[in-house]
Amino acid sequence: FNRCLSLVLAIILCFSCGLTLSAQAADIQPITMFTNNELASIESCQRILEYFKISTNSNSRSNTINVLRSNYGGSFIDEEGYLNINLTNNTVGMQSELTAVADNDSLVFHTVAYTFQDLKEVYDYLCENMIALKIQEVCISETKNKVQVFVDDINKATNDLKNIIDLELIEFNLAYQS
Repeated sequence: FNRCLSLVLAIILCFSCGLTLSAQAADIQPITMFTNNELASIESCQRILEYFKISTNSNSRSNTINVLRSNYGGSFIDEEGYLNINLTNNTVGMQSELTAVADNDSLVFHTVAYTFQDLKEVYDYLCENMIALKIQEVCISETKNKVQVFVDDINKATNDLKNIIDLELIEFNLAYQS
């Protein structure tokens, strides 16, 4: 048994070494998960979010930071790997401030209707009441600047929520049927 096991392990080792040498000889590069644009966008987004977080505890520049935070509508990385920033009041000053914080001249800015805080408040309410409202799934779509709600009956959900939440913040979808 030990001889068989040793033989099998030796064959596996030779095979794997052969694959490694073949890949090196063919100059095959390892697969990276992110493009350069995506990596830069991820780092920029982290800088912006950190800026908002650190600034909460600091009095310096608090007015500028509060204005930015109160106009921030979320962000997302597009299919080309660029960081897109949503602002409810999309001014050149805000763009300049966020570009400097992000240390990235390739940011794409959009004017949106709702702040991320607006979306988060609706999301939190819906999450707390999922069972009562018969919601299957709820998520924030920063790309669409909406809260996406998945239900079995869109008309019923609309009627149940119309006097509670501004329905303009919500995009209703049929729940996935299994």
